[in-house]
Amino acid sequence: MIQQQIVSSDISWASEANIRYWESVRENPYHKLRLADAYLARINVGDWSQRKERASWLKNYVGDILRSLPDVKEAYGDPHIRGMVRELWGEPGVTRLKARAEAA
Repeated sequence: MIQQQIVSSDISWASEANIRYWESVRENPYHKLRLADAYLARINVGDWSQRKERASWLKNYVGDILRSLPDVKEAYGDPHIRGMVRELWGEPGVTRLKARAEAA
């Protein structure tokens, strides 16, 4: 079997493709929420001394995005976003999100 070697140009192409993708979706609020969920996961395994401050910042950031969403049903239907809301605001936050989704 012949193994193909990965050269630096192959890796740079993948990296550039990744950058182009995130540049194209950066203004989409649902993608912002998915990235915030990934950031929350990193906060939870990070340094204890900054965890509360970073989580507080993220809570404000996510709250602003959730309030500006035109269609809350999509956010409520995404288990990752719903889980992040549960992590940041507890079950009352999920209940409020569900009520907004049902009202829409």
